[in-house]
Amino acid sequence: MKKFSFKRLTSWVLCLLMLVSAIPANVSAADESDPIIVISASDYQQKGTSPQSNTTSILNQIKKDYATADGFLFGGDYYQDTLDTTTKSKEGMEELDAAVTAAYPSLADRIYIQGNHDADSLVTDGTLSATGAHDTADYGVYAINEKDYPWGWMAGSSFQSTCQNTANALDTYLDAKAAEGYSKPIFVITHVPLHYSPRTASSYGGDGKYAKYLYDVLDEAGEKGLNIIFLFGHNHSNTYDDYIGGGQIYLAKGKTISIANEGSTSSYFTDTLTFTYMNCGYVGYIGGQAGTNLSMSVFEITDDEVVVKRYGTNGLVELKAAGKTTSGAPAADTSVVGTAGAVIALGEPTDIPAEPEEPEEPIVPEEPDPEEPEEPDGSGTIWRKASSIEAGKNYMLVNYGFNASGTGTYAVNSSASSVVVAVETDETGAYIVNDDMSLAWTAAANNAQFVMTNAETGYYLRSASYSYNNSGSDISVNQSISNGSTYSNWSLETKSGRQVLAVRRATSSNYYPVRYTGSKFQSFNSSQIGSMTNWLTVFVETAENAHQHSYEVLVVIPTCTESGYTLYTCVCGDSYTDDETDALGHDYSAEITEPTCTENGYAVYTCECGDTYAEEIPAAGHVYECTVTEADCVHDGSKVYTCDCGDTYTEVIPAVGHVYSAAVTAPTCTENGYTVYTCTCGDSYTGDETAALGHIYTEEVYAPSCN
Repeated sequence: MKKFSFKRLTSWVLCLLMLVSAIPANVSAADESDPIIVISASDYQQKGTSPQSNTTSILNQIKKDYATADGFLFGGDYYQDTLDTTTKSKEGMEELDAAVTAAYPSLADRIYIQGNHDADSLVTDGTLSATGAHDTADYGVYAINEKDYPWGWMAGSSFQSTCQNTANALDTYLDAKAAEGYSKPIFVITHVPLHYSPRTASSYGGDGKYAKYLYDVLDEAGEKGLNIIFLFGHNHSNTYDDYIGGGQIYLAKGKTISIANEGSTSSYFTDTLTFTYMNCGYVGYIGGQAGTNLSMSVFEITDDEVVVKRYGTNGLVELKAAGKTTSGAPAADTSVVGTAGAVIALGEPTDIPAEPEEPEEPIVPEEPDPEEPEEPDGSGTIWRKASSIEAGKNYMLVNYGFNASGTGTYAVNSSASSVVVAVETDETGAYIVNDDMSLAWTAAANNAQFVMTNAETGYYLRSASYSYNNSGSDISVNQSISNGSTYSNWSLETKSGRQVLAVRRATSSNYYPVRYTGSKFQSFNSSQIGSMTNWLTVFVETAENAHQHSYEVLVVIPTCTESGYTLYTCVCGDSYTDDETDALGHDYSAEITEPTCTENGYAVYTCECGDTYAEEIPAAGHVYECTVTEADCVHDGSKVYTCDCGDTYTEVIPAVGHVYSAAVTAPTCTENGYTVYTCTCGDSYTGDETAALGHIYTEEVYAPSCN
C-alpha cells in the first residue's frame, strides 16, 4: 500500500489558495452592476418592405452601442390600412419580432400591445400582451391595450366607463407599488396618448377626451415618488403633435402637459408633470410632422438612474424635437432635448399613506322622533347650504343618505359619529335649524382645515396630501395641527347634480369627494360620485331666520345623451330640478368605405354632437367572368376566370385526342393492300398493310391443227 504524503497535500492546498486569491474580487460585482437595456417603439404599420428595413436599420445602430438588450416594448399597430385587422396585424407583428430576434436573439422580455389597427381577438387569443402588469426583476411594466383605452373613432358608447375601469385597475397596481416602496422604473405603455391635441376634437372622434382618469392616477403616483415613464404611440401622421415635438416627444418631470377636461373635445387644463412622458418612437412612417426621424427609444437602467436616448436609421437623433405652432393645439413647446438624451434620477417613494387604523365601533344613533319636524319659529341657528368654505366660519357636515329612514338627516361630530338632525324644509334640505354646536366644524386659517370648536386640543379633520387618494383611503380625524405644515384645501364641488365636500389639490384641478360611512371619512375619485352614495353636503351657520324661497328658473335643453330639465335656484343657495325631458338621441350621418373583394369595408356614423361609432362591412368576395378556349386533339384548352378587381385563375381543359376514320385499300396481284387512318384535324397514318395477292393464272390449251 502506497504511503500517504502529508507534505504533498499541504502543497496542493497552498496552490489552490494562491489560485483563488488571484481571481479579481470585483468580477461578480461588475456583473451585478451591468445596466439593464430596454428598447421601445410603436406603429410598425407593415405594408411593403420599408417598416422591416427601417426597424432593422435602427436596431443595427442601437447594437453598435449596446451589444445586448434585456427588454422590448412595442406600442401597437402592425398593419397600415385596415382597422382592427387580425391576419395582417399578426403578419406584421411576426415580421417585426423576427427583426428584433435577428438583432438580439437572446432578448427574452418582449411586450407587444394592441393599436387601433389591431383586432381585439389578438389580445384575447394571447398573440398580443394582456392589459395589466408584466413586471420583470429589474423594472415594472404596465401594459394598456387600445381596447381598454380606446381611440375616439372606435370607442363606442362605453368610452367613458372603459377608461374609468382601466384607470381604477392601474391605480390599484400603482398603490401596491407605492406601499412596498418600489424604487425601480415603471413603464406604463399605451397606444393612445394622454395629451390634448387636434385629434381630441370631435371631428376626429375625441381621442383622449377621457384621458383625465388615467392622468389623475399617474399624477398622484408620481407625487408619491414612483418612477413612472409613460410611453405612447398612435400620433405619427399629419400634424397632431407638432406643438410638442411631433415624432420626437419627451417631457420630463416638472414640464407642463395639457389634458382634456373630463369628456371634453374642445377644452383642456394645463398641469405640471410628476412623471416622465414620451412617445415610444415610430418605425413605420411619419406624415408631415415636426421631429421627422423614424426612431426607437433606448433606456439604460442602473440602480440610481435611467439614461434615455433615441436612435434613428443613421444613429442618435434628438430625444425631443422643437415644437411648432399648430392650429387647434395648445401653445408650442419649442424646447429641444439633443442627441445626448436625458437622465432620470431614481428616487425612493415618499409620503406613502400609512395603513389606516382600525376604526372604532360606530356609535349607533338613537332612532329619530318619527313626528314631522316643526316649521322654524324664527329662533335658533339656521344652517344653509354652503357655496364655499371660508376661514372662521362654522359648518355642519351632513349626510342625507347614511342609514336614514326618511325622517331626518345625519350630521357628523368630532368623534366621527353621526347624530340625527331635522331637515326643516322639504326633501331638498334647504336649511336646518340646530343650536348644538358640538356638530359645528370651524374652518381654520391654515388652508381652511376643519377644526372642532369645542375641542381645546385643536383637533381637526386632516386633509394633508398624504392622507387621501382616489381609491377610498381613510381621512383621519382628531389629529393635532402641526405648526408650519402644508395641507391641501377643502372645497365644495358640484358633480352629477350634487354639491359635495371634496379635497382639492392646490397645484392642479384635481379634487376628491368625501363620503361618510357611519364611522369614518373616505375620499374617492370624482368619477365615482354618480355610482356611490353617502357623499357629504356642507351647511354654513347663518344669523338669519327661515325665509320663503324665491326661485330663479333656468331651463336646460336636452342633448343627444343628456336629459333636459328646469333648474330652480333660490338666493339662499337652495335649488332643485323638475320638468325633466328625455334626451333627444343621436342623429347619425354615415361615411362609407366600401369593401373590396378581399378586404372588409366600414361605415363611420357621426352625430352632430360629435359622438361616433363604426361598423364593419364584410368583404364582397370575388365575382368572376369565364373565358373559354376549347381543347383540340393535341392541345389543352382553358377556362380563365377574371374578377373586376384584377384577380384571376385558370382551369385546364385536357386535349381530346385524335378520332380517326379508316379507308381500306385492298391488295392486288402486285400491290400490297393497306388502311389509311385519317382524323378530322387532318392528321393521318397508314397501317394494317396486307401482302399483294400475286398472280393467279388460268391455263388455256389450244389443240394443234394441220396447219
